[in-house]
Amino acid sequence: MGGQDYAHSLATRKVRCGNRRIGPAGIYTTILMRLFTAIELPEDVRQHLAAIARQWRAIDDELGGRISWVPPQNYHVTLKFFGEVADTEVAGLCEALKAIAPVGPAKIRAEAVECFPPRRSLRVAAFGLGGDVGNLVRLNQAIEIAAEPRGFARERRPFRAHITVARSKVPLRPSARDRLERTAAGLLPGPEFAAREFVVMQSILTQSGAEYVPVGRVPLGEV
Repeated sequence: MGGQDYAHSLATRKVRCGNRRIGPAGIYTTILMRLFTAIELPEDVRQHLAAIARQWRAIDDELGGRISWVPPQNYHVTLKFFGEVADTEVAGLCEALKAIAPVGPAKIRAEAVECFPPRRSLRVAAFGLGGDVGNLVRLNQAIEIAAEPRGFARERRPFRAHITVARSKVPLRPSARDRLERTAAGLLPGPEFAAREFVVMQSILTQSGAEYVPVGRVPLGEV
């Protein structure tokens, strides 16, 4: 998305940004936007994973913790989280990401239950991915490289492509991992789909939870 396209997009959504800062005499100064890059999921994939999540919610008393369930419309594969970004920096960031060499489309699917942290008391329930995951790893690395000169530090942890569906403020019971896997047995792997673009997404925090709004789209191209 170019600077002009971004400016038009921002103008149509300014009232929703919530972080607008007004200086003396009502002069507009800046807007902070909470941004990340992601792969969006087709509706049939969302619904398939939501059906598994509904079964998990039915047993959340057995899982322990204080679980917050991600609404299906917010399911996605995070590539990089940028945090709060000034609106004046967003067009340049989008241009830098648009200049990334194409890695090609990725055929991916939810392959298995994945929990984080992997070897300690878990707090996050997710679906790990199968298929062309190597393309997503290369895309993540390219995003990290493109964003670093613009002041965004590289993530130190290894990239693991996944779709988060639940988070807990306190650790779940030790038996939760096995319970989640047994409940999802027979329902994974999920439908395969071809990811052909990634999205620069704004997360707007509301009283009812996070709302995601696309700011820009970058094709993965053909290689």
